[in-house]
Amino acid sequence: MNIVNTIKSLFSKSEKNFFLLFLSYEIRNVGSNMLGVFSAFFVYLQFGQSLKMTLAYFLISSAVMILILPLGGRMMSLLGPKKSIIIGSICLALSNISFIFWSNDLYLWMFINIVFLTLSRILFRMPFRINLALNTTTGNRGFEIGSIRSILSLLNIFLPFMAGLVINFFGFTGLFIVTTFFYLLSIIPLLNLSTTKLDYSYSYMETFFKCFSKAYIKDFFIHFLEGCETIFSLIIWPIIIVLIFNNDFEFLGIFTSLTLITTFFINLIIGKLSDKDQNHKILKAGSFLYGFGWLLKLFAISDINIFLAIVYQNIAESIMKTPYESYWYNKEADKGDEIGGYIVIREIAIYSGKVFMAFVLIILLTYFNTTPKDTMIIGFACFAIIGLLVGKNTVFFKWDNINSR
Repeated sequence: MNIVNTIKSLFSKSEKNFFLLFLSYEIRNVGSNMLGVFSAFFVYLQFGQSLKMTLAYFLISSAVMILILPLGGRMMSLLGPKKSIIIGSICLALSNISFIFWSNDLYLWMFINIVFLTLSRILFRMPFRINLALNTTTGNRGFEIGSIRSILSLLNIFLPFMAGLVINFFGFTGLFIVTTFFYLLSIIPLLNLSTTKLDYSYSYMETFFKCFSKAYIKDFFIHFLEGCETIFSLIIWPIIIVLIFNNDFEFLGIFTSLTLITTFFINLIIGKLSDKDQNHKILKAGSFLYGFGWLLKLFAISDINIFLAIVYQNIAESIMKTPYESYWYNKEADKGDEIGGYIVIREIAIYSGKVFMAFVLIILLTYFNTTPKDTMIIGFACFAIIGLLVGKNTVFFKWDNINSR
């Protein structure tokens, strides 16, 4: 199956749910990718360029998520996936628009932001993953996900550049208004989504006990590390790169768009390979290359160094992410009636990793008074050590017999 046939199949009646989810996700992604590297820097500016306070914000919002997630599973079960995703999208728009008022009363509007952000996460992410896992094709899931990633990379190439222009002419307020529009627009395809019913059977405390049970502990640590890594990729690195470019948002937008051009065909090729018995090899190679990309980023200081490091890691991420996501969607689909509980545990692990790594970095900043770049280097060294300690017992080295289904 080639990319043309895949796109055609998205419009077929049998693939209706998958197409609607894909279309909604792409519209939503326009807003998310316009925010891109700029959102973390906005928070950084609002806290008087205090990296410690910025990390504290993300730590608090992640900790709240951990506490609320089991209740989110119940809410999803009560509302149903379709209503959950729609309400979650509305909450994301409200969370996004609340950023505009941070300058009026920082802590009040930060509280409001975290409330709506938490609701958007628990009501959107879990049912969306469940729907996507159940509506992608067994045995062809990697190629479908790779196709999505390729189309997203193509459509999103110019979004960082557009975001930079919006900030230059209208400030961050203009950017938040534009991105909120796309978040609300993404609801329209969801209105025709077929209604499904999913049950969440775990009690509140049972959910947390399940995280460390023999059946889930290995997967929990994998997603824990994934959460740790996002602190660097979504918060620390964007702040560092904006500082390196001296707050030139337009140039940064152009720069980011150029790096995205290189990823388009890679996603599609890797997606097709990941549906064969090569998942294990691709994932291990991609993980190694992706990790090496972080080393390049840690020591990049000039424009060309940063460009090459980002391009390299985008390619490595393409190699790693598609089989990685395909594997987890396969595993989630394999859970049957327990898919809701499994995804809640996955999300708890990710946000636990975020809380842990943010806490470690705050300690570094508090007691060692390090710069953002030094904090990233030391913190990432801690992350690498943790990864090596738990990595031998993870899916990267002991691949389950779920490669192709």
